[in-house]
Amino acid sequence: MSRPRPTKMDTLASVNTTETSPLLGDKRAPSPLVSPTLEDAEVIGDVSVSMSSESSTLQRRKAAAQGALGRYGNSPSGSTDADFDESTLEHSWHEVSSWNINKREEHSTTDLQTFIHLLKGNIGTGLLALPLAVKNAGVILGATGLLAMGLIATHCMILLIASANRLCERVGAQALNYAEVAKHAVLENTKKPVYGKAAMYIVNFFLIITQFGFCSVYFVFIADNLDQVMCRSFGVELGVKAWIAIVLPLVIMGSWIRNLDALTSFSMIANLCIVFSLGVILYEELYQFTTDNEHEIAAVRREHIEPIGDASTIPLFFGSIIYAFEGIGVVLPLENKMSKPEHAKRVLYVGMGSITVLYVIFGVMGYLT
Repeated sequence: MSRPRPTKMDTLASVNTTETSPLLGDKRAPSPLVSPTLEDAEVIGDVSVSMSSESSTLQRRKAAAQGALGRYGNSPSGSTDADFDESTLEHSWHEVSSWNINKREEHSTTDLQTFIHLLKGNIGTGLLALPLAVKNAGVILGATGLLAMGLIATHCMILLIASANRLCERVGAQALNYAEVAKHAVLENTKKPVYGKAAMYIVNFFLIITQFGFCSVYFVFIADNLDQVMCRSFGVELGVKAWIAIVLPLVIMGSWIRNLDALTSFSMIANLCIVFSLGVILYEELYQFTTDNEHEIAAVRREHIEPIGDASTIPLFFGSIIYAFEGIGVVLPLENKMSKPEHAKRVLYVGMGSITVLYVIFGVMGYLT
C-alpha cells in the first residue's frame, strides 16, 4: 500500500525532527521519517513556487512565522532558545498570538490604497494652523522648519518600519503593532519579560493619550463648523456640545470598520474634499497676494513680513507643526496590511514628500496673505 501524499505543512514541519514546541515547552520526539520520494520533491517544489510568487519581504516573514510554530527563537541573527528562559519563550509567543500569522493576507491593501490612507492620516485640522505657525516663526524659519520637521518625521517612520520588519523575522510573526514592537525590542536587549511588558503598556498609554487629543480636536472642529453652517443657513442653533453628541455615535460606528481596504473609498472621498477645500483657499490666497486694488481685499503688506519671528513665539511654531505631522500613529497599521510590504518605504517617501511640500506652500502663502 502506498503511503498517503504528504501535505505542504507536513513537508515543511519535517525539516527538523527534534523541534522545540513553544506551546508545550519541551522537545518533540523524533518523528519516524521515510526516505524522500518523488512525491516529496514535488510537494517541496509546489511550496517553492507558491512562495516565489509572493513579495520577498512577505515571503521571509511567512517563513519565519511557519518556522516559529516549531522552532521559536531560531532567528537569522544567530540568537537561539538559550538566550531566553522557557517562560519568556511561552510568554512572548502568546503575546505575538497565532492570529498574526495570517493577519497580513486578510484584506491586504495595494500601494495606491496605502498612499490614499497615508494622505488622509496626515492631512487634517493641523494644516489650518500652519499660517499662524509660520507667523510665529517668521517666513524663513517657518519654511525651513517645516521642511526639517517633514524630513525628521519621514526618517522616524522609516526607522519604525525597519525595526518592525527585523523584529517580525526574529520573533516569527508577519505583523507587529506598536506595543509588540516596543515589547520585543526591549526583550532583545534586556532579556527580561517584565521590562518588555512595561514597554508595551507605556507605548499603549501614550498612543491612547495622543490619539485621544487628536480626536478631541476633530470633534470640536466638526461640531463648531456644523453649528456655524446650520445657524447661518437654516437658523438652527443647537450649540457645539449638542453637535458633538450627534456626531459621536456616527464616528464610533465608523471606527468599527477594521479593514483598511473597506475604508479606501471613504478615504478617497475625504481626500477629494480636502483637495477641493485647499484649492479654494489657495486660490483666495493667490488672489489676495496678486491683487492691489483699494476696492478689493488689501494685498499683502510686505513691510510687515518677518524672516525670523520673536523668540517668545517660536515654541508655539514647533507645537503647531508637531501637531500637523500627526501621522506616525497610522504607519505600522498601514504597513502591516500592505500586500507588498517592501514598497512601504517608497510609499512613505512619496506620500510624506507630497505632504511636506503642501504644508510649506500652505503655511507660507497663508502667512503672506
